[in-house]
Amino acid sequence: MSAQALTTARLRIRAMESGDRELFLELYGDAETMRFIGRPAPRRENNARFRAALDAARKPRGPRFFTILKKRGRVPIGLCSIRRISVRESSAEVGIMLIRVARGRGYALESRRAFVDAAFQTLPIDTIWVQNHRSNTDIARLNAKLGFAETVHWRPRGARRDWRVLILSRWNWSAPSRPMAEHLPVEWFGGNISRRTR
Repeated sequence: MSAQALTTARLRIRAMESGDRELFLELYGDAETMRFIGRPAPRRENNARFRAALDAARKPRGPRFFTILKKRGRVPIGLCSIRRISVRESSAEVGIMLIRVARGRGYALESRRAFVDAAFQTLPIDTIWVQNHRSNTDIARLNAKLGFAETVHWRPRGARRDWRVLILSRWNWSAPSRPMAEHLPVEWFGGNISRRTR
């Protein structure tokens, strides 16, 4: 089990592990969860995707998935991710998915706030971006609460053609009153990246 983790009042966020297979399969195989992302895939295909995600996390600057768990009982409720970390563009993309029973309880806001704060504290980036289907009003509200704003002047590499791209800059970020990433190494997010210095 990974010893390094982000913690909030109710949640714990750690690197995805081999034991998180069923959570991954549930999320990527559920039609409701995938409605604004892509088609839900059969179990065999998602098993291959899960193995690929674990392998990618071992590569320098590969996409990283993190498991969101309730502190009480260590029950897994979703995944968040970071990818396309670019030192050149000083940016990174983040994402989040929750299982159905965990939605509408504030877990998405709580986990994303901690994750974004950790990224800004740890990585040499000044911009975090997200992308979402234009019909996904729930994620749009979540992003607005955290200060993400739509941009039309910058299209990051890897953004889907018809999706909305929103950005949040370090200077517009309202950090939580209690820092959450003081002891996280930069390797938690990805290898071969210099730590942010202040």
